[in-house]
Amino acid sequence: MKSKEIVRQCLHCGKDFKAKTSPSRSGRGIFCSRVCLGKMTSTKHGHTTKHSVSPTYNSWVNMVSRCHKPYSAKYPNYGAKGIFVCDAWRNSFANFLKDMGERPPNTTIDRIDGTKGYDKENCRWASIKDQQRNTKANRIIEFEGQSGCVSWWAEKLSTTHGKLAYRIKKHGVEKAIISLRELQPPSSSSNQEGLDH
Repeated sequence: MKSKEIVRQCLHCGKDFKAKTSPSRSGRGIFCSRVCLGKMTSTKHGHTTKHSVSPTYNSWVNMVSRCHKPYSAKYPNYGAKGIFVCDAWRNSFANFLKDMGERPPNTTIDRIDGTKGYDKENCRWASIKDQQRNTKANRIIEFEGQSGCVSWWAEKLSTTHGKLAYRIKKHGVEKAIISLRELQPPSSSSNQEGLDH
C-alpha cells in the first residue's frame, strides 16, 4: 500500500513541504530537510528529538513562522499586518522559554493586546476559551463598573450566550442583566461574585 502524502509545516524553518502521513524514522516527516533536522536536534534545550518536539517548542516555531515567514499560511494575518516577534524571542528559543516557562496543558500562546506583537509584556499562556474572549470581534459590555464580553457576562449570570444576547438586543444591557440576575436561584449566587454591590 502506497503512503499518502500531506502538506506539513517544517518544525524548524516553517516552510510547507509534502510528507508521508506518518513521520519516517529519520524525522523527515516533521522537518523539510536533513539540514533542518540537524539544526533542530543539535540544539541543547531538550525540547526536540528526531521524531518530536515539545508543545512549548512547537508554539515558538509556529509563532515565529506566522510572523516572519511569508510562505506560512498564517502570515497574511500576522506578519503581513505588522505583528512580529521581539528580537530576543525570534532569535532564541531559550529566551522565549526563560520568559514564558513551559506551556501548560490545554493552552496556547496569547497576545493580551491583539494589536501588538509577541513579547514578554504582551504574552501569556491561555486556554482557547480565554483567547476567544480576547478578540476584537467580541462585544464588550460595561455594567456597574465591570466589563467583559457577552460570554463572560453569560457565565457570571448562569445563562447562555444566546439568551443574554437576545435579552440585550430586546431590552438593553441594564434590563437584560438585572432580569437575569433576578431569575437566578439563591444557590447560584457564587457565580455572581463581584456582580452584586
